Amino acid sequence: MLKAMIGAFIISISASFALPAFAQESEDEWDFEVTPRFWYMMFNPTPFSDSTFIQQTNETVEFPLYGFSIKVKPPGFTDSDFLLTAFRGSDSVKGRTVSVGGTSARHVTDATRTDVELLYRTRFADSNAYWFVGARWTLIEEEATADSGFVFPVSGSNRLNQETTFYLAEVGASFSTPLDHAGKHSFFGNFTSGIGYEKQEVKNRIAGGDPADHSGAIPFLDANVGYQYSFLPNTNVHIRYRSFVLRELKRDEFMALHGPEIGLTVRF
Repeated sequence: MLKAMIGAFIISISASFALPAFAQESEDEWDFEVTPRFWYMMFNPTPFSDSTFIQQTNETVEFPLYGFSIKVKPPGFTDSDFLLTAFRGSDSVKGRTVSVGGTSARHVTDATRTDVELLYRTRFADSNAYWFVGARWTLIEEEATADSGFVFPVSGSNRLNQETTFYLAEVGASFSTPLDHAGKHSFFGNFTSGIGYEKQEVKNRIAGGDPADHSGAIPFLDANVGYQYSFLPNTNVHIRYRSFVLRELKRDEFMALHGPEIGLTVRF
């Protein structure tokens, strides 16, 4: 039921995690890159309503996400590699207003999200651009507590526990271009689209029906651009701004997710 407040943002990390490449890579040895990363995500939902449940969610939610990426290029994969990315974050979202049957209350939602993505990337010939395909699994765990006296229609109490799982498929392209002759400074971008399926489960259900069950298909689009500085031969730091838009087909609702990300990449 509270998925519209937080659950939709989980797809935000579906934004491409393609990393800008180092200037030179070995063609006959294993290459590894490890990137710790932090994304300060801001979530701007749109208000929605149905016949029994209304939730005002037009305030901005801020959610810190911590994670890492590991890039692996096996021997013989001259122009291809694999990229594994994982993120996890927890926070409390305060001050939302819920209205059910004419009764309104403020509530707090404690949310934890876990996200894992695997990409296969291939370089376009004689370029610093890639195309990639991938898959993602994401889990959002939410516990909402409303003001005393308010009752969620699904749980029968002022508390609601919910899990939302996303299974996503994505395709996209990325590029990196140097800004100086030495190649220490570069500009890069990633563009991704795809579609997934959302499965929603209320853990403390006591009612037979759930009018706010939004399980179904979700297409999405992502764009992010950034700057990279290589201060050592095998080490660089990057900063980018990520912007992600998804559409919940079942409710015909759009969600916008965005914010800055920083990361440090080391190649072995």
